[in-house]
Order: sequence, then structure tokens, then C-alpha cells
Amino acid sequence: MKCSNCHAEMKQDYEVKINHAALLTYISLRKGKEEHNIKACICPECGKVEFYTDNREK
Repeated sequence: MKCSNCHAEMKQDYEVKINHAALLTYISLRKGKEEHNIKACICPECGKVEFYTDNREK
């Protein structure tokens, strides 16, 4: 995946998490019974972050 800002190759498959005191929570997208975990990619050149789901086949 190319960065939309600088067109460098982005590093993929980072997990998105929210740190709580004692809980580790992952963010997901849900519609009805369909649910997708959110992943992130980071541009090593300009620092831009983009999100995508881990279910690329749908």
C-alpha cells in the first residue's frame, strides 16, 4: 500500500488498541452480525496513519 501523501511504501498490519488500566481493548467495526477488526498502516517517511479492516476478502 502506497502513502497517499508522499507515495512511499507503508508498513502494514499494526494492531490498534486502547490502553485501559487493566484491560486491553481492540477496536472493531460491526454491522448486524458482521464484524471486522481494525488494522493500521504507518508511512515510515511522513508518519501518515491509515486504517483498514483485517477482512480484505469482503
